[in-house]
Amino acid sequence: LAHTGIGFSQCGDFAISRWRADQAREPWGQFLYLRNTKTGRVWSPTFQPTCVLPDSYEVIYSIDKADFHRIDGELETLLEVVVSPENQAESRQLKLTNHSDETIEIEVTSYLEIALVSQAADVAHPAFQKLFIETEYIAEEAALLAKRRPREAKQDPQWAVHVLSTTGEYSTVEYETDRAAFIGRNRSLKSPAAFDGDSAFQGTLGAVLDPILALRTRIAIPAAQSAMIAFSTAFAKT
Repeated sequence: LAHTGIGFSQCGDFAISRWRADQAREPWGQFLYLRNTKTGRVWSPTFQPTCVLPDSYEVIYSIDKADFHRIDGELETLLEVVVSPENQAESRQLKLTNHSDETIEIEVTSYLEIALVSQAADVAHPAFQKLFIETEYIAEEAALLAKRRPREAKQDPQWAVHVLSTTGEYSTVEYETDRAAFIGRNRSLKSPAAFDGDSAFQGTLGAVLDPILALRTRIAIPAAQSAMIAFSTAFAKT
């Protein structure tokens, strides 16, 4: 776990999400984006990837989790990142607290590049490794699945799931699994095309050339109240 929000990226030598060691820019990992639907302001509960300066920011590392506490105007966020000690899974639970006297609607978006291969193989031939990933969406579970097709008869498929859950009311869930559609041409994760105006996800699925897992929904937070949302990522062989 790094202060950028990087978490469950590897299981042994097996990488679930794509990550590289980069202490200068730290552009890799799994991220969450927040957008105020009224003002259009976009930021993250962690400093990366948007690098928007907060009014207050604190990171606390514990033996079992990492907490990212941030205040931006009248909205307070607390992101808790936990890796399961029993299952090959990670959960990112986000608490949003509205300190204003009116309802705030926040659009929450997740993002991770899917690898499902050893870190060494991904570093050696990243473009080639991306060709064997297929994605699908399970609407009733608000979940994205990614499957790595075996290249040899003796190999088994590898699976990853990325799922959204919340205790409150949320709008329709959008999804995207094409990195090019999410980031856009000549853009970066700091300011991706997915947040231009009220742009909706294209909902690309299948054998995409550059696979990601991204889920999006909107949550209305009444005045002086809080809302919770979680994004869980896991690996399985079936």
